[in-house]
Amino acid sequence: IEDRKGGYLAAKHLLDKGHRRVAFVSTPTEFPGVMQERYRGFCDAFLERGVALRPDHLITTGNIFYEQGVKAGKRIAASGQRYTAVVTVADVLAFGVMEGLRLGGRRVPEDVSVIGFDGIAFTNYVNPRLATVRQDIQYMARRGVEVLLGSMEGGAPFHETVPFRLETGESVAQV
Repeated sequence: IEDRKGGYLAAKHLLDKGHRRVAFVSTPTEFPGVMQERYRGFCDAFLERGVALRPDHLITTGNIFYEQGVKAGKRIAASGQRYTAVVTVADVLAFGVMEGLRLGGRRVPEDVSVIGFDGIAFTNYVNPRLATVRQDIQYMARRGVEVLLGSMEGGAPFHETVPFRLETGESVAQV
């Protein structure tokens, strides 16, 4: 998956809905990899629109588990920043953020919109249904096995881009 484009797509969707005060919840982004690429794409969208990011927009968690999302959501709800939206690097983290916001007295999407990343099946079972950057996890698993078996048989390494799409869900509101 082109993680940078996915981060860009999530941020662009929020900007298109009028959001300007947006938090980004992630594990550390200073190291090369998936989280850094998602964050760079997020920043790209703001830069392209000429919208300044708040200095404290990046909220770092220890991992992408639900409990860390709850802590981040509570922190966002308690901050005086009045964020109107949150992008997370994983759906499970987004579920926790939604709960933390609720516990902090904020409603999704009425007060704060939330977008996750991955497109796991549970996005359809939370209320409101989570907006997410969906990657085809089954395809990725199948191709991963094929590539592994091919490399064991002497196949040449290659790069393949896996398609993704934004599923708008119900967790994003117009500002």
